[in-house]
Amino acid sequence: ILALFDQFDQATSVTEKLRIRETYEQALIDAEEMPWYDSARFHYGLWLQEIGNASIDGEGQFITNPDLPTAALVFRSLTDSLSLTRAQQQEISERLSELERPEIVIEISQVYLPGADVDLDLVWKNMTEGFLRIFEIEPEIGFSFEGLESNAQITDAVIVSPEAEILEIPVNRDDLENPYIYETKTILLPLALELGAYLVEFETDGSETAREILWVTDIAQINSVSNSHQTITLIYAEFGTSVDE
Repeated sequence: ILALFDQFDQATSVTEKLRIRETYEQALIDAEEMPWYDSARFHYGLWLQEIGNASIDGEGQFITNPDLPTAALVFRSLTDSLSLTRAQQQEISERLSELERPEIVIEISQVYLPGADVDLDLVWKNMTEGFLRIFEIEPEIGFSFEGLESNAQITDAVIVSPEAEILEIPVNRDDLENPYIYETKTILLPLALELGAYLVEFETDGSETAREILWVTDIAQINSVSNSHQTITLIYAEFGTSVDE
């Protein structure tokens, strides 16, 4: 009761909030036969997922540090509970799905000059290993923009052949103890790329995939906007001269 009161009372002090996890854990010791046991564990799981190992910083501010592995363990232990309400069971299902869903994103922040060092970020969770592959896109077969309205649709529609692969890099997750948090790995490609378009693809041990297009060009676009019109100028990025010159 004390833990629940402190968890939901807006007037609970910072110091009192620091004791909520300990209060839950003490209350749950040898309490399996109590009628409130599963309900208490349900709210304990919520606290772990949202707050976890809280602390106070040097300015007295309450800092959260969610304990996602323990929260997932608590929620999984409650999936067959008969004493929770239907709404609580539904929330457990939704939270477990969110916690354990594999996600992966390839982030490419810019267009690169030919021969420049190329790095990209891999952002992932609930995956331990995979392969990053680079394919050279052949313009005559790689693109078809008809009916496509977004970058994601264009990326998904790119066609490459296995023979177009020019690089494969194995990638392993660093934080194996907490697979539920997003981990960002910056990968520097170990080769220089020539002019062209490339498909970057990542495939994980669970067959999850992500794709992104990497552009390598020596041409830059400059946009000039006024009240009445917009002017687009193409220049050679290395020299600053217009493409038309």
